[in-house]
Amino acid sequence: MLGTRYYEYAYTRPPYGPKPFELRFTLSKAVDVRELAERMPKIARIDVGGSDDLLVAWFFEKELAREETSYRWSQRTSTVFLPSPGPDSKEILIRMAGPEEPSAPLNDVTVSINELLLVLT
Repeated sequence: MLGTRYYEYAYTRPPYGPKPFELRFTLSKAVDVRELAERMPKIARIDVGGSDDLLVAWFFEKELAREETSYRWSQRTSTVFLPSPGPDSKEILIRMAGPEEPSAPLNDVTVSINELLLVLT
């Protein structure tokens, strides 16, 4: 059981205060993550703007495709999940563009895999 608190929605008065909230859940099956990764099909290409909604997190909504490649604007921290890249995978291509507004400052970008920081070239 997961316990937390929430504030009620009240439009005609301020909320009275936090109320307890419990979420009951059960563990249906424990799996070995490495074994599961070996059984996952290898994906040669992930298009973060395409239909790979389950593989990306904390991006804005997808935009229209340009030159057969769709895209999404990242948020402050965005994540792409690589489901079991195979042993023959040697290259990850990341195409980035500047901010949507021309007057906005450029942000620093860091890329890491399994919390290991990669050097961008």
